Amino acid sequence: MDAFNGLNVDKVAPDKSLENWKERPLLLIAGTADSTIPMSNSQLLYNEVKSEPDASLWIVKRAKHVGAYEVNPKMYLDKVVAFFTRNLGQTKRKPVAVQ
Repeated sequence: MDAFNGLNVDKVAPDKSLENWKERPLLLIAGTADSTIPMSNSQLLYNEVKSEPDASLWIVKRAKHVGAYEVNPKMYLDKVVAFFTRNLGQTKRKPVAVQ
């Protein structure tokens, strides 16, 4: 496959990269209608790290590639915000109003 943003996707091996990912939070989001990267890839990756306490896989029915938000924006925001809050902590400062 051609280079994508300077990256040759045929030479990418995410499963090998996960060997160095242990003990780090990971949220995989996969769509059942993704024709770019098969959902089975995310399932294989998750199988490599599922014993880690902060690893999770969310399979989104009818979502295309990077389309989980489009299919279910509320659940997407709930899951992503919860993931970051759980793993990065919640700020105690009040949010700044954007004008």
